[in-house]
Amino acid sequence: PVGAAYTGPLVDTHLHIQNDIHGTFPDVADHMTRNNIIQAFAFLTVDNQFLNYYIQTYSDFQAEYPGKFVLFFDPLFADNESQTLSDIEPYLPFTQELFDGMGELEFYEEPWLGTEPDDPNMMDIYEALSARGLPIMIHPMSHQKEAVANALRQNPNQIFLFHGWNSESFMPDLMDKYDNFYYTIDPSILLRTPPLPERTLAFNVENATDFITQFDQDYQTMLDLMVDLWSEKVARHPDKYLWGTDAVRQFHFEPGVYDRLIEFSRAFIGRLP
Repeated sequence: PVGAAYTGPLVDTHLHIQNDIHGTFPDVADHMTRNNIIQAFAFLTVDNQFLNYYIQTYSDFQAEYPGKFVLFFDPLFADNESQTLSDIEPYLPFTQELFDGMGELEFYEEPWLGTEPDDPNMMDIYEALSARGLPIMIHPMSHQKEAVANALRQNPNQIFLFHGWNSESFMPDLMDKYDNFYYTIDPSILLRTPPLPERTLAFNVENATDFITQFDQDYQTMLDLMVDLWSEKVARHPDKYLWGTDAVRQFHFEPGVYDRLIEFSRAFIGRLP
């Protein structure tokens, strides 16, 4: 019933994981199992200078946890400026055996800062990915609505995944027009109190202790606000929204924090129409 916390299985469509940097695969797998998360789209930073090492490392993890992680490659470039198809091509031979998508491309920082979603270089990348049936995850900026729309319109066979507070306001309008994208609702936009700051609790604190204190204090306020903000939007396009944790900082993977992210998410989902 509406109002009761959702208790069924979850798929996390926005997880950052990098062994020894963010959560490790074994730690995250344990967190997922404990919280009935059956699968996660995992964004992996892959340095093109050490591509073979990363491929072997991630192949070993994938073999250890079959079906648990859907791996996206997040290319890391030595010059921190490259963003053309030729830079992406070395990763593509591994898409059949290891990677199932590309991302997250964060348009608010290098190497993607200043790039428009409909930039000619991006169009070439979309074409190469769609030919292989690979989705792409992008975090667009607030001023990029028209560029996002143009990318969607000109690449109808490319599946786009979007997330981030920057674009939340214009996604419902684009959903009325385009069928080739999904938007992930995650703590990067959920854990907010009035008057809706840009950055949320998950990114406004620096450690688990501060997060837990603030979360427990503001839990009901945040939940009521987010249910009110998102209910009509999700009801309007119920098949276009996904859920994810956006776990990325090291303290996000501490059990007391991670479990609260899931607790809040289940309560939020349960109250949607």
